[in-house]
Amino acid sequence: MSEKRVKKIIKTIINYGEPISLSLIISAIKEPSTKVTIVVEELEKAGYLICKDGKYWPSNYYKGYLFYDEKRNLHYLEINNDIIYINKSDLKEAVTGDYVIIKGLDFKSSRGRVVSIKENNLGGKLGTVRTDRGKIVIVSSDEIIVNPKNPKHFNLANGHLVIVKNNTIVAINGHILTPTGSIRDIMEKHGLDMKFPNDVLAEAQKIKQEVTPSDLKGRLDLRNLLTFTIDGDKTTDFDDAVSLTMMDNGHYLLGVHIAHVSYYVKEDSLIAQEAIKRAFSNYSEGKCIPMLPWELTSGICSLSEGVDRLTKSYFMEFDEKGELVNYKILNSVINSNKRMTYSKVSAMLSDEEYYDDYEEYMPQLRDMKKLSSLIRQKREQKSLQFDFSTSEFIFSPKGDVLDVISRKKMIAENIIEDFMLMTNLVDTTDKNKRNQLCIYRNHDYPKAENIDYFIELLRNDNIELCNNKKINWHLFMKKLQDPQKRRIYSMILLFCMEKANYSTTNIGHYALGFDATSHVTSPIRRCPDLLQQYISDNNYRVNDNKASSYEQMSKCFSKQEVKYQQLEREMYRFYCSKYMLDKVGQEFRGEIVDISSRGIYINIYNGIIGFLNTTHLENTSVNRRKMIFINHGNVYKLGDTLDVVVKDVSSVNFSISLEISKQKIKQQIK
Repeated sequence: MSEKRVKKIIKTIINYGEPISLSLIISAIKEPSTKVTIVVEELEKAGYLICKDGKYWPSNYYKGYLFYDEKRNLHYLEINNDIIYINKSDLKEAVTGDYVIIKGLDFKSSRGRVVSIKENNLGGKLGTVRTDRGKIVIVSSDEIIVNPKNPKHFNLANGHLVIVKNNTIVAINGHILTPTGSIRDIMEKHGLDMKFPNDVLAEAQKIKQEVTPSDLKGRLDLRNLLTFTIDGDKTTDFDDAVSLTMMDNGHYLLGVHIAHVSYYVKEDSLIAQEAIKRAFSNYSEGKCIPMLPWELTSGICSLSEGVDRLTKSYFMEFDEKGELVNYKILNSVINSNKRMTYSKVSAMLSDEEYYDDYEEYMPQLRDMKKLSSLIRQKREQKSLQFDFSTSEFIFSPKGDVLDVISRKKMIAENIIEDFMLMTNLVDTTDKNKRNQLCIYRNHDYPKAENIDYFIELLRNDNIELCNNKKINWHLFMKKLQDPQKRRIYSMILLFCMEKANYSTTNIGHYALGFDATSHVTSPIRRCPDLLQQYISDNNYRVNDNKASSYEQMSKCFSKQEVKYQQLEREMYRFYCSKYMLDKVGQEFRGEIVDISSRGIYINIYNGIIGFLNTTHLENTSVNRRKMIFINHGNVYKLGDTLDVVVKDVSSVNFSISLEISKQKIKQQIK
């Protein structure tokens, strides 16, 4: 293969700027067609050229609009959920907004260089795609563009970032949840692949984005039933919608409508194989590694407002005491009336704020609150209730951490949680009745040594317990009156628990108090839920030949879940360290939340945990077994406060080092 001819072919394609047919390559090179054809075919076999629909493009060359990352001080291209950065020396006079062709240089560090500038300075506006009853709306910093030109060309989904010029969409610049910068580095460190393979993306792009009459065969038409979604403010993928009607006998008829993802993602598809590999979508502080491509998560599978969507509907009848008396599971089609948020629904139900566009739904929402309360009261008799607040980061438009706030779970979150738990329970019950295969969500009893240790801690804190080893921890945590102690011991008890996991063999769920349960309500972001739909669709039985492979996948899901939890913890530490970076030297009054042999962990601000190393401190001792810290004769226990100063913040392992306040030391010495 002539090196000169190879370079000539590559250059011809690059100069053309788009994938090019063999006949055009031959015409441009002006050499014997047989020789050119042989070289092109050999380049394709060797992986240097990609052929799609009869047109060729170099495999390590990419084209798109050039953008600028202020934090890294680098330009970049967004390529299929991946980012390729370009050093200043490799820009070839290209500037932000240029449409360029780049050559990939180093894929481990995602670097490239500009080889051609096809269009100078785009000069368009960056906006976010929002879908409103099937219409495309672009929201930019200074205007809202309704029905822009050229949306179908890009197969847009809710949350896509696009560039608009003269009311025309000219480019996609990723997605609002796509991770960038240091966040991507952390994700890659944990072996998580953010980029979907090209063949998976190609398969996703072929899936139609509208429900057609042929899709409705065998489905209950619920498009006239009042349904709505309630999710977080930033949610772009909607797995579930809810409905509620009061029956003539005074009973509640709750409807939970789950996206029928398995209808679009066939079990033998490339998309399904990739979903099984990923196991879950991972959400870490507003960033996402999706389990499925955006065409599904924010497109045809998402139960967006005002569009027809295929669902599996779970109708559950509850009596006036909240007892489940009947249920029915059906394939259906819905058209969600309203996309609601947890914050607004909770504010309306608490009479704290008023929103005009929610008023017509308030009768259903108030009834949902009543039903949720009944369901929760029954479950709390058996389930463990942990008293936790969650920490939430407040970000600037540039991604800087402005503040960290602590908040309790909202009313609306409790409502949806109660309804989803009942849906999981009903689906599991139904599969067991039908002798179907099931992927159970198991949670085993805590180990005896962990409970013995916990009991010892309680007794050291003068909390009396009966001598019966079979203590009802559900009732104990409920009766623990002191809010601070309940919070501290809830956290310790949680650490004493076993990890929940997935399996086709049921052992029950200890924390929830369920004899058997599973996950079915989030098939867009959890693969076990998607597999549960395959079981229902195909009536896979307990002794089916699928049982072995489903058990193996369940084990893989459990392992992947642990990996994601580790990632989430590191992401949390990353943002905490980012917030504390400019607070070195500042003093905080923190709460002791854990004691180790090397030192103590202190909650210094709304869930931000710092570490006080005690190994070098004078007149200091630590008793890990009794969970006490003694400094200059002062005894500190879990939940006690201590004045500390931020000594150092590591940008490598994201740790926050503390030291005792000098003022506090002076007081102790006196």
